[in-house]
Amino acid sequence: MIFITLGTTPFSFDRILKQIDAYMCANNRTEEIVLQCTTSTHQWQHSPIKIVQSLSSREMIQRFRTASHIVTHGGFGTIYSVAQYSPIMPLIISRTSHHHEHVDDHQRYFVQYCKTLVPHKYHRYFISSQSVDKSLSEYLSSTPHQNICNQYLFHGDSKKVCKTIEEFIHQT
Repeated sequence: MIFITLGTTPFSFDRILKQIDAYMCANNRTEEIVLQCTTSTHQWQHSPIKIVQSLSSREMIQRFRTASHIVTHGGFGTIYSVAQYSPIMPLIISRTSHHHEHVDDHQRYFVQYCKTLVPHKYHRYFISSQSVDKSLSEYLSSTPHQNICNQYLFHGDSKKVCKTIEEFIHQT
């Protein structure tokens, strides 16, 4: 099962959904997709797909634990949850204000910051650029590495993480 979680913001992230759908169809992939999002106008060609606006914490954790692949937006809460509960590395893609996917680029800054904290071989899991099709294809066609997000991003000290993020944002 491929789990896509795009948060609860009222902004569409169809740019990503279209690319995932195209990849799945072009490569004759038959895995079920579970998509959690609140706003989308994309008409899926791939099947099977289950689309839900929200999941309980328990359902979300279960998806994190059992998914073969996880594609997520760059929201802090979701990344923190994936770090805690997923055994595999997710593909983290920031929403952008340029594409009207959020009110500003805070996700882009956060994803860029996260990328600076992990070993180089994990950089491919943190996408803050406009073009994501190659990253999506590479991620969905391979077995994800073991999840190292909790080890490198959070270290169990959320206050330190918030202060470091704030310092990073002021530098950019």
